[in-house]
Amino acid sequence: MPVPAAASAADPRLVRNTCILAHVDHGKTSLADHLVASGGSGLLHPRLAGSARFMDHLPEEQRRAITMKSSSVALRHAHPTGVHRVHLIDSPGHADFCSEVSAAARLSDSALIVVDAAKGVRIQTHAALRQAFVERLRPCLKTGASKVMLLRVFWGPYYVDKEKKAILPLRKESAGSGADQQPAFVQNVLKPLWKVYQRGLMPNGAEWMHNDIVSVFNLKVSSRELHSKDPKVSLHAVLRAWLPLAESVMEMLVECTPDPVAAQAFRVPRLMPERRIAAGGHASIVAEMELVRSCVAACSTNASAPVVVFVSKMFAVPYSMLPSKGLNGELLNHNHGNSEPGSEEECFLAFARVFSGVLRAGQKVFVLSP
Repeated sequence: MPVPAAASAADPRLVRNTCILAHVDHGKTSLADHLVASGGSGLLHPRLAGSARFMDHLPEEQRRAITMKSSSVALRHAHPTGVHRVHLIDSPGHADFCSEVSAAARLSDSALIVVDAAKGVRIQTHAALRQAFVERLRPCLKTGASKVMLLRVFWGPYYVDKEKKAILPLRKESAGSGADQQPAFVQNVLKPLWKVYQRGLMPNGAEWMHNDIVSVFNLKVSSRELHSKDPKVSLHAVLRAWLPLAESVMEMLVECTPDPVAAQAFRVPRLMPERRIAAGGHASIVAEMELVRSCVAACSTNASAPVVVFVSKMFAVPYSMLPSKGLNGELLNHNHGNSEPGSEEECFLAFARVFSGVLRAGQKVFVLSP
């Protein structure tokens, strides 16, 4: 549902900055699609999640079906503690674009590590974890697990005895021989999903899902999707409403990852290492350095605090893509994005994060070059 943007803009404790890191083709961009579709922004229809590759905005990325540049999007998530703004950065997984991964990690406070359990941990997964460790990011794991991996790993060799109402060790000689001897994860998680898939794809699957799932769990599924001629459309619509991937991931990001205030206090030794001042150094310089460091550590939003902005990279965009607003906030150039490539001038935009203070248009800042 749409939520007010101003609720989280003023309070950094209601902000989460996270990047998606993984090996190539482990599902980063597909996961980003689901998160964008659920963000209440209307940027992507849920039915297109997983196939639209919304974050791959370059034509070459769409053609090659790989992420080549880091890109970000601001999402909103309603939570009992308030409306949170989640800044999500999708990064490449190929080793050739490691600089883009570094750019994404430096601007984030946490990392969503995606692992395809069928393929396992690969070399870029190790690199992603190493990058998160170096940048002092809070890692969160998201796995796309296969049936074999689930049977082998989750919940261990135990089963639920319904008659005794107890969890008992699974006997090896009878494992898989009957319904009561299947692992607990199979009994309580996989079997219900298998049943939904089997019944949902049958000719009368829509009616069964409506009576046994939609009505029982009070799910909101449109009649058009539920009674679609394609049973897969109906099945996916019900599963999205019943077990939403994006909702679980967003809840994890809000509850398990730090806000900028907590994160910057932990990351400041990495972001701004202490420098020793030679004996006899000017006291005002030392005081100014400590002021900047303390404001970054506190994520100060005070208008009088020193402005500290880190520019991770610069990229060129056509002028027509820049929003131009009128007196009442309406977009004046929303129809100007159909010009041919190369037919207009471009400008450079900064992919940056404000660590302290307030950055305003026209403000003069000191640029500390590499």
